[in-house]
Amino acid sequence: MPANEIVDLSPGEMFVHRNIANLVASGDPNVLAVVEYAVVDLPVRDIIVCGHYGCGGVRAVLDGKLSQEPAHVERWLAPLAQLALARSADLAALPGEADRWRKLCEWNVRHQVEKLIASDVLIAAGLRGEHVRVHGWIYDLRDGILRVLRDGGAEPAADGAGR
Repeated sequence: MPANEIVDLSPGEMFVHRNIANLVASGDPNVLAVVEYAVVDLPVRDIIVCGHYGCGGVRAVLDGKLSQEPAHVERWLAPLAQLALARSADLAALPGEADRWRKLCEWNVRHQVEKLIASDVLIAAGLRGEHVRVHGWIYDLRDGILRVLRDGGAEPAADGAGR
C-alpha cells in the first residue's frame, strides 16, 4: 500500500524511502543520502520509521533461513539477526510464533529509530540547531491500523491515521 495513503496524504506530500525490513544501516549511502537530502534540502523535520507486522525480512530471521538466502539478502539482514539474537530470551518467553514475529517487527522499528537518531546526518542537524523528530510506527496489514510505538507497546495513532 502506498505510504501516503496510509496517512491520508496526497501523492508528493510525503518523501519515502523503502528497503527490506526498513533497516537503517550506517554504511548504506542510500538511506543516509535520502535522510540527508530530506533534512538539509527539503527541510523535513519529522521522520517516520514505519515497519509492518508480517514483515518477510523479520520472518526470514526468525525462521533461521538466512543461510539459505542469497548472499546480499543475508548480509543485509545480518543486523536484524543480531537484534533477534540479543533479544532471544525475550522472544523465547513469548507464547507463540505469531507473537514473536509481531514483537520482533516492533523491536526492529524501535532499533532503527535509535540508529537514525544516532546517525551522523541527524547529529549534524542538531549541531546546526535543527530539531528533527524521529517517530516509530508500525502498520498492520490485516486490520489497516497504523500504530505508534511507545515504551509500553504499540497503540493506534491518535488522529485515526491508517484507518
